[in-house]
Amino acid sequence: MKTHLLLLLAIPSLASSATIDDLWITEVVPSTGQVEVTNVGDGPLTTSSALPFCHRFSYGDAIPSGTTFLEGESKVFAVNLSNAADSDLWLYRVGVFGTASNIITGLDWGGGLNGRSGLATPTKWDGVALPVPAGGMALHLVVADPTKSTSWALGAADLGSHSFPLGPLGLQLGAEEIELDWEGGSPPFRVQGSTGLDDWENLTGLLDQRSHVVERHPSESRQFFRVMDQAVLEETAEYRITFTSLWSTDRFATVPGSAHFSGLIGGMHNDSVSFWSPGTLASTGIENMAELGSKGTLTNEVNTAITAGTAEQVLSGGSLGGAPSETTHDFTATRSHPLITITSMVAPSPDWFVGLHGESLLKENDDWVEILSFDLLAYDAGTEDGTGFSLNNDPTVPADPVSLIPASLPAFAPASGPVGDPIPIARMVIERMD
Repeated sequence: MKTHLLLLLAIPSLASSATIDDLWITEVVPSTGQVEVTNVGDGPLTTSSALPFCHRFSYGDAIPSGTTFLEGESKVFAVNLSNAADSDLWLYRVGVFGTASNIITGLDWGGGLNGRSGLATPTKWDGVALPVPAGGMALHLVVADPTKSTSWALGAADLGSHSFPLGPLGLQLGAEEIELDWEGGSPPFRVQGSTGLDDWENLTGLLDQRSHVVERHPSESRQFFRVMDQAVLEETAEYRITFTSLWSTDRFATVPGSAHFSGLIGGMHNDSVSFWSPGTLASTGIENMAELGSKGTLTNEVNTAITAGTAEQVLSGGSLGGAPSETTHDFTATRSHPLITITSMVAPSPDWFVGLHGESLLKENDDWVEILSFDLLAYDAGTEDGTGFSLNNDPTVPADPVSLIPASLPAFAPASGPVGDPIPIARMVIERMD
């Protein structure tokens, strides 16, 4: 996967070719003296003379004459920064440093106005110093106005790894949306957004078309957008389930001495099948799991769905006791079957259990989620009578739908305070591991 286009919220130049005024300092790493300069113009340019850098009152470094910048190209230069922690840096068109109009671009950081900062302030800078980056960090240009101190942000060094607009591009800014159009590259595409230039977020899945509309909110913090061409989606992802007991006398008025949860059982599937959900009648597999902690029948139900193509794998993990106790289970998720259903009996009990049903491990933009956390409430499978922590009760005839157990049931009353909403009895965290 490669970066093909980077779109800014403002097109800096509408001219048919670039000039040296289109050379902007876009990143500086004060601790190393590395400076990135980018051609933001609409076309290539070649410098006809050396373009000097001015650091405080030092003029020794320059972009050499004859240096060519392609449209959107960034180049990195080494500048001798004598005082990296309290400094400024300016790029000049000619070596006459006392004239503000000769300054092409620049920035100021540290304790205040330094070197040529005062000279540049009326026309090239807003007069406010930026914070000093820590070692290994850079100052990134994050919006299309280098003269404003609010256009810069701190971040990890990312020199030369991005470019500004390439190819014939279009960008329309509206009050509620941003419309992106592009002509280059090879599909499939993905649109990404960033508040800086070092941390990109996928905004779409795979696109075949060369256009996309991004919603623009009043609090929108993304200032950069880019299009990835020949993009791919990861077909699999490695995950770990961490199942933690919260069943303790600190939380509940009644906890049986043999309190535990049976072994995890469930599967990965698509949206064409459901193994349980509140308000529906429990399957035989859910009944056996909730009444006896048995895995066999529910495993068979998942395997039947695997044969039908609606499920992909059985998930079977360990059991755990009352709080504090924890168990984990690792598995590989596939894009074709991204939904997880997983259950465990609350034991001993008539037919009570906890679990998830049909939770997706894919985000809306088709990326894998990094982490999900669920506080689990106890459910009644509706298949066996009983209100206490006991086994082998009479069957419920006819069966009731699966339902949430209220905190008003004495078995799940809170340890203290008034009876209110049900209290989580366990927690399940699903975290990506690759």
